Amino acid sequence: MNISDCLTFGWPTAQFSVGETYESLQWFSEDIPKPTEQEINAQWPLFQQSLLLKSYTKAIEARILEVVKSYSYDSAVSMASYVTSTNPIWQSEAIAFVAWRDMVYEYGYSVLAAVEEGAPVPTLEEFIAGIPNWIPPN
Repeated sequence: MNISDCLTFGWPTAQFSVGETYESLQWFSEDIPKPTEQEINAQWPLFQQSLLLKSYTKAIEARILEVVKSYSYDSAVSMASYVTSTNPIWQSEAIAFVAWRDMVYEYGYSVLAAVEEGAPVPTLEEFIAGIPNWIPPN
């Protein structure tokens, strides 16, 4: 995480070169005004939040893949595709998986909505702890 990444996040089409200080920032995009040091500082929390949200997505994807692999499927799409299987075991695994996956994503979207409404941003550990537990098929 560095200033260059923050600038790319806040000004994605801008061309620039960064050094150690704001004074060393070279701005090559004539059509985009060079941000002030205050504008960059104001962008920093939004940039950090976007990184945290990406880590939430990765955590959800990792947990889903963990469940998928525990049943020897190669992907979530593969496991979910067995919802209409004529094999009752595979079908029950898929039905349970799809219902659980929906709960996981509903949880993720509810956290995102709460943050957008001003709730404190949970740490990655807090977010992971809130991911609904896998409920195996009966």
